Amino acid sequence: MLKQPGYRIRVLFLVNNNTKWNAHSVFTAMQDSALFDPYIFVCREPQNQLESKTRNGYADDIAFFEERNIPFIHGYDAASGKDISPLRFNPDIVFYIQPWGTIKGITDIHTLSRRALTCYIPYAMQVADYEPHKNTPFMNYVWRFMVPSHLNAELLQATMDNRGRNCRVAGYPKLDEYRRIRTNNALEFFPAGSETKPRIIYAPHHSFDRATFATFDWNGRELLKFAEEHPDTAWVFKPHPRLKYELVQHGIMTMAEADEYYDAWRSIPNASVYEQGNYFGLFVESTLMITDCISFLGEYLPSGNPVILPVNPRSVGYNELGTIITDSYYKAHTLKELTDLISSVAICGQDSKKTERQRAAEHFLFPQTAAERILHIVTSEI
Repeated sequence: MLKQPGYRIRVLFLVNNNTKWNAHSVFTAMQDSALFDPYIFVCREPQNQLESKTRNGYADDIAFFEERNIPFIHGYDAASGKDISPLRFNPDIVFYIQPWGTIKGITDIHTLSRRALTCYIPYAMQVADYEPHKNTPFMNYVWRFMVPSHLNAELLQATMDNRGRNCRVAGYPKLDEYRRIRTNNALEFFPAGSETKPRIIYAPHHSFDRATFATFDWNGRELLKFAEEHPDTAWVFKPHPRLKYELVQHGIMTMAEADEYYDAWRSIPNASVYEQGNYFGLFVESTLMITDCISFLGEYLPSGNPVILPVNPRSVGYNELGTIITDSYYKAHTLKELTDLISSVAICGQDSKKTERQRAAEHFLFPQTAAERILHIVTSEI
């Protein structure tokens, strides 16, 4: 393709869940390059009845890009109820941000690979010792699999059927956002008046089965109560987009109870709720995160702020990169340990693991941005 004078490589980024949009730095770098003609292609993710009650799917995704004035192509015709094939736009390369939620014959990798090269940038940093992160047909089939670190690449060389021949160490594009964000004194995500308070993000995961990292069942209601009883702290509730669905699915809450719980966070004067993607400004604005969310464990690390990790003893655990990262965090196995850590680390500022976190980040932060590395990979190997 590059041998044809003046030809611009047409690239489509498939997005079927805006909260997982992870390639904005790659998209904008391609916009700035004379070699590429990039587009965001917003497509529908099939939902069952309960899922449609907890997330407004395609409409939410469209609103996300419209509100930020980010150009995109519609992948669904609401008037006719029909999905639109990405192949109608003759892409040379298609980027996936997640391997599931595709539509057979329209957005699945086998259909698109017949006429385009395919790349995969996982929406979540892969730090869990989780079998679907080690070897799947999708991972083997994609043309280029962009992984965040050499530790991930070495693991996949040992576990994938193709011995990781399609894996390339690219860094993690979401983290490029840290280089763009400029801190200022005005708070955007936390309630007004939070400037002098400890600013805590509570970001619970949804994995009550399978990987089993979720701990909401023993700390979700209790942390809401803690926030209510400590007006000298400021909070943002940042749930995983699938949390509400899984709370209902596993009988932890009814739909009415889950809605009431979310609304309770909105009603507290010292708290707010944020449910969208594009959350790195929130990370920088905070002073601490409480999370069992797998990807956030890696994504929050470059903020330099401490993390309290509530532990589920039944989880599948972490891979080598994940172990290095989580060893630099504060772990809570009980509610008392959790509240004691909030008091000592968040409120009193006793942070003994700062240097350890800085060393951990060196495993996936490179001098080049992930966008620069990915553009180099594509242009040199196409």
